[in-house]
Amino acid sequence: MIAQLFQIKYSDNGYAFGYDSKGNRYFLGNTGAYISKNFWNLQDTKGNYSIQNLIKQAKNSGGFSSYYFPKPGSKVSLEKLSYSIYELPMGHDHRYGFLY
Repeated sequence: MIAQLFQIKYSDNGYAFGYDSKGNRYFLGNTGAYISKNFWNLQDTKGNYSIQNLIKQAKNSGGFSSYYFPKPGSKVSLEKLSYSIYELPMGHDHRYGFLY
């Protein structure tokens, strides 16, 4: 299932990502960047705990979260909007998000 999620893309800049409830990354678009690394305490440029907020929304039946990060190659932070959902594929604990 995760292999298929690597391929999801929205418009020119959107992609799917997945974390477990402890903030461990399972995938990030099709990059493979920092797989299995923990991002629980990751803060955006405004000090918000973005992964914790995504997980909280997922646990509450899914929902949108916004946070601020620069696009790749840029130093200017822009608002990003993601939707996260809770899934239990094959008995694993995953939170999936979709970045627009």
